[in-house]
Amino acid sequence: MPHRLLGDTAVMRIRTATVADAVELAELRWEWRIEEEPEREARESRGSFVERFVDSVTSDVIEGRWTVWVAEDDDRIVSNVWVYRVPKVPNPGSASRDFGYVTNVYTKPGVRNLGIGTELMEAVKSWAHGLDLEMLIVWPSDPSLPWYRRAGFERSPEMLELEIAGYAG
Repeated sequence: MPHRLLGDTAVMRIRTATVADAVELAELRWEWRIEEEPEREARESRGSFVERFVDSVTSDVIEGRWTVWVAEDDDRIVSNVWVYRVPKVPNPGSASRDFGYVTNVYTKPGVRNLGIGTELMEAVKSWAHGLDLEMLIVWPSDPSLPWYRRAGFERSPEMLELEIAGYAG
């Protein structure tokens, strides 16, 4: 994958993650969630979370459920984008094309606004195009909406959502 200068001296590389990256990816996930919701730290220790994350992600990555794109700066992961490839039910008379669910997009605070996330998303879009995915979808936070729009995402009047957590049915 391509390398480019990051700042004055470091070199950044974009690639897909492997199982060997699981602990570093867990650390990024921890940093992101604690940054977004600091009260989460009181609910689970960092070590417990990392262990739980690694167990889960290792099988998901091995089984091909997730493709994780990362940006490395001096062999340390500084940003990631997760994509879950969702198969669609076949349709008569047309080829069904999978779609990608984009989530957990995060860049470490010290290297934000350098175009790293944008380069990662370009790699994801190129990968999705190469797989002939029908679309990429994301549920963005309000602050990230302008960034996703710049990346080409648009609101869809077709998507409906039903939150099941807390559903009393």
